Parts: sequence; C-alpha cells; structure tokens
Amino acid sequence: MDKTPSGPLGIPPFPDFVSAARSTLELLHDRLGFGLWAITRVDGAHQRIAMAVDYRYRVKAGKWYRWLDDYCALALAGELPPIAWNCRELPNFAQLPRYRTAPVLAFVGVPLCRADGGALGLLCAADPLPQTDDLLAEQSLLELLAQLLSTLFAMEQRIPTPQ
Repeated sequence: MDKTPSGPLGIPPFPDFVSAARSTLELLHDRLGFGLWAITRVDGAHQRIAMAVDYRYRVKAGKWYRWLDDYCALALAGELPPIAWNCRELPNFAQLPRYRTAPVLAFVGVPLCRADGGALGLLCAADPLPQTDDLLAEQSLLELLAQLLSTLFAMEQRIPTPQ
C-alpha cells in the first residue's frame, strides 16, 4: 500500500475503486493473515473473483465459480456467520463441495451491497488453518471496510466514462 504523501496535506485519495480495493485486501492480509483475501462479484448461480491477494489457493482474478453450494453463498444467505475462525465448529461445513478441493478451516464472508440493497458480492478470506477467536473482534472493521468498498463501487458506477 503506497503511503507516500503527495504534498502538505498528506496521503492522496485512490484514483479508482480497483486501487482502493487492492490496498484494502493487502492491508487485511498484513493485519489479519489468511492465505486468501478476495472481492467477489455475484451473478446468478456464479461468482467471479474480481480481485484477490492469494498466498495459498492459486485463485486468480477473473475466475468464475459455481457458488450456490459454496461458503460465500451460505454467508450471504446468513447460513454461515460472517466470521468463522474455526470451521470445524460449524455443522456440515466439511460436507460442502468446495471443501473437498480447497480445504478451509477459517473463513470470512462479509457482503458487498449495491445501492438498492441487493448483493454485489463479498469481501472474503479463507485459510487452511484455524484462526483464533480474537478474529471476532474485527467484525465491525470488516463490515465498515465492506460498506466503504460498496460505496466506492456504487459511486464509480455513476461516473460517466469520458468519450
């Protein structure tokens, strides 16, 4: 994350949503760990990885996944908590199809919302190792960052593209 001041007033704003989102993911990785931090976009039965900071799962931006039977879909539906610091404690978690191909023992899934309240995607994280329950204290920070990212995305969508 670039913290170089631009002048006497300090750190400049990000030029766009992508820059802000990338810095957010890098900050979360640096502060909270996790092998994967990602921002996803939801489209029907699929989700696309919009961007990722990945050190464990080989997830690439642009990849589409069937998501209706995935952690992210369950988190968005409220069937999983937004923070699961030890997924072994969640009933049937290991039965999810994605678990067989990419074991996850810690998970974060905080919704990103459109201006109308509909699902845009998720700010999510995964790791093959359980975390500590200290992670639960970060829920308000994660929700605030998700709300800020949702707001930036909505604002950028309203900016006309130069012709």
